[in-house]
Amino acid sequence: MKYRIITSLTLTGKMRHIDLGDFAYGEWIIYENRLPRFHIDCFRENSDADSLINSLLKSKNWTIEKILDKINQTENRNLTLGYKTPFIEFELSSELQEIKLNTLPMDWIKKLENN
Repeated sequence: MKYRIITSLTLTGKMRHIDLGDFAYGEWIIYENRLPRFHIDCFRENSDADSLINSLLKSKNWTIEKILDKINQTENRNLTLGYKTPFIEFELSSELQEIKLNTLPMDWIKKLENN
């Protein structure tokens, strides 16, 4: 899938992140060790993992941050939502790039469902 990669200059140097746009409700890019690894889309109908995440968000009133925290604890991972907008940022470039991002592994999510 093609994603928009934004390169920005901040006080701490150049940063690159994936921008899903303003209309990406229910979608998140999950980073592991500061690299994009997973794409969650709660409204994707052909993904069992995304549907299960959607049900956890609705039925248990969890946030995506809580889901990631629980996965980090049970699977010993370093998953984050990644990009936080810095105080001062100047956009240097924006380009479309083909990146393969999977959904979160189903066995990680099933362990959460039982908790």
